[in-house]
Amino acid sequence: MQPKIAKAVHCNLRRSGRGVQVEFVKERLSFTGEDTLAAKLLLNVMGAVAELERAMLKERQREGIAVRRKQASTKAVSHH
Repeated sequence: MQPKIAKAVHCNLRRSGRGVQVEFVKERLSFTGEDTLAAKLLLNVMGAVAELERAMLKERQREGIAVRRKQASTKAVSHH
């Protein structure tokens, strides 16, 4: 799993003798590395959705900051 995905998804990582187990607390899902193809697909889709959500959040944040800066500069010009 890519580090970007791990940061974006709320999960618990537990080291076992053979590797790492990923547990999604809210969804009550766990992946051990010895999962089926369907489980691996689900894990990848969840990671991709988490990355998309994070990117969308950052984009909205940038847009909000730009709007506030424009409003602040407009107010500064109108007060002089």
